[in-house]
Amino acid sequence: MKILNQLTNFFFGIIREIQPDIIVPIDRKGTALIRALFEESHFVDDIELNWSKILADSAIEHVNIDFFKGKNILIFDDSVFHGHSMMRVYNKLIGIGVEKERLFRAAFGVHESCDEQLTLDRYYCAQLSDSIYDSLREEVVNYLQWKGALLLDTEHLEVPIRLNCSRKDFFSALLNTGDVVEFSSYGSRISMSIHNPFLIDEENFRTLLPENTLFDGEVCKCRIVERSDNRYALIPLYYPSIPTKINPSWRIPWQKLIHEYPIDSPIMDFQVAGLVGALQVVKSVVFFLKTLREQGKIIIDLPEEGTKEDPLSHLRSIIPTISIQQLRRELMTVIEEGLVAKIRKSEHRDTQSKHYIEGKDFQFKKIMFPIVARIWELTELFDEPHGANFAEVLACSKYMNIDEAIVSATLDKAIDCGHIFAKQGEVNYEQDVKRITRIFCPEGEYVSSYIRRLVAMQ
Repeated sequence: MKILNQLTNFFFGIIREIQPDIIVPIDRKGTALIRALFEESHFVDDIELNWSKILADSAIEHVNIDFFKGKNILIFDDSVFHGHSMMRVYNKLIGIGVEKERLFRAAFGVHESCDEQLTLDRYYCAQLSDSIYDSLREEVVNYLQWKGALLLDTEHLEVPIRLNCSRKDFFSALLNTGDVVEFSSYGSRISMSIHNPFLIDEENFRTLLPENTLFDGEVCKCRIVERSDNRYALIPLYYPSIPTKINPSWRIPWQKLIHEYPIDSPIMDFQVAGLVGALQVVKSVVFFLKTLREQGKIIIDLPEEGTKEDPLSHLRSIIPTISIQQLRRELMTVIEEGLVAKIRKSEHRDTQSKHYIEGKDFQFKKIMFPIVARIWELTELFDEPHGANFAEVLACSKYMNIDEAIVSATLDKAIDCGHIFAKQGEVNYEQDVKRITRIFCPEGEYVSSYIRRLVAMQ
């Protein structure tokens, strides 16, 4: 893969030259690319990489200014269109007191429309036309898909699963977990999206979340992503809507997980609530895999922290003070609980789960644009929320006359392809109570302008 050699030579060349103490990737794609390049570190023997040096731009406010003192900081992006995101992060760091001479800015590809006020210290190629920029961006996204949908999991925990059986047997065991959609990505990687999976003991689980949490329109799903031959990652996602002001006592049980838990940080509360929910999704999905595990047909393994296969340490870039050891213990506990759990038939949903296969039951190409365009419309036309929440995305199923599970999987595919990204946003619900929820937006300035042109043409 040509792009791999170009990226590794550029990225590791900068690391050798600048020797940054901290790397701040721009948005989800920058973080995903760094994770992929970490896994390619066998190309270099003279560079030591670890997640304690990576800080997502969204996590800058979670660390003390002392964290940056006397350190060289590299702001890194895979591609720069106008450069607004790069300038925003640069100005944020300057604003909290980081010295200008400690900051370095680098991007792999730079569009010809890049703002002249943005000065890059390093770049691989610049003054790119629309067509060349688009081609380069697509190559980067394809590389991330080839590595196993890395655009998806920059902020999610994952459970590695190794198969000693056919993919068909593995997927068949998951068909009763919820409404299932199978689809492929670049390099014929096969993914499964489980919409609204069954949750074990859901009523008691909900008591673990902050008081006055709203569950209508929650993001509750599980992605099964092919990483390599016979190796998959189970990626749980659970994001309800929580109040921005919660009872401080709710944080106490999770202070073992989050060191120096901030007193008033709705974003941190939302991320922790998401981890709590994700652990419940793992427990519930693993329950349906217990027979395969008992028969030795799958191996559920959690590699140690710091190894190349470590499935958790990347979360440090989003939550710098997270205890990966504690999270690993919590994850191992829910896996064991899921494998020994017993449920009555009356507890499981009465309706038959649905199963859709791309190419057989639907075509992504036909339904992707209307959904992405609707997300763009809600992002562009309204100040609050600045994007579309999950319920608004699922509402596309009504006027498009397709199942919600297919809409949910299309959203996953749009994230994998670099069209859409997810973030946290504040919204007003019921009597002006501010809440924080998951919202979805076009991925960057280039995607927004591209959709704008297509909508205008139609």
